[in-house]
Amino acid sequence: TTALTGEVRGLLGLAWPPSGDEVWYTRRRLGIGAVSLDGTQRTVSVQVGLHTLADISRDGRVLVSQDIGRAGQMALSPGQEIERDFSQLDWTVTRALADDGSLLAFDETADGGGPLSSLYVRRTDGSPAVRLGDGIALAISPDRNWVLSGKAFAHPPELRLVPVGAGQERRLEKDGLSYQQGAFLPDGESVVVVARAPGQGPRLYVQDVAGTQSPRAISPDGIEAPQAPVVSPDG
Repeated sequence: TTALTGEVRGLLGLAWPPSGDEVWYTRRRLGIGAVSLDGTQRTVSVQVGLHTLADISRDGRVLVSQDIGRAGQMALSPGQEIERDFSQLDWTVTRALADDGSLLAFDETADGGGPLSSLYVRRTDGSPAVRLGDGIALAISPDRNWVLSGKAFAHPPELRLVPVGAGQERRLEKDGLSYQQGAFLPDGESVVVVARAPGQGPRLYVQDVAGTQSPRAISPDGIEAPQAPVVSPDG
């Protein structure tokens, strides 16, 4: 196995050109790139929008699709009879809804959200959305004063507590853990997180949001969670 490039974000397609001395590929929002078998990279073409390289024919013609899509959110507000569109930009993904249905936490992870994605909250009474900063939404605290957020593309991964109103953002830090996902417990004083201790695999921990106590492991090593964990109403 030979690594021809470093990390290529948004890899959408691969194909061999007729010469066989390069690999062509499409990258999210960056057009078609090529890398030779000795690792030399070049840009073949730049296109506006999202494209996927499907194949290259023997006479050198390139089959590329242009992909147009968007994500949005609909909400049926308390006391209302008709759903309304609560989308913000081009890729609105709902991550959390307050227990009383009054507040949505979501993010924008495509072009409109910027390179680090954008974290938003929006009340379901029709009020405008409020951008809280960069990041991905994970959970709303039971008192609706905080949003648990992941920081996109952070190395190591990290989780933050972002105030909905006035307040100071806080980063979850304890015992050298590398955080991946999280959710509030019903008391709002603790969170369940997916994290890695140095030299270990991921597992579930319970941690107080104040950071005064060491996180307590509640699962074996090797627990992965691509999405935020879900906590039952009784904790």
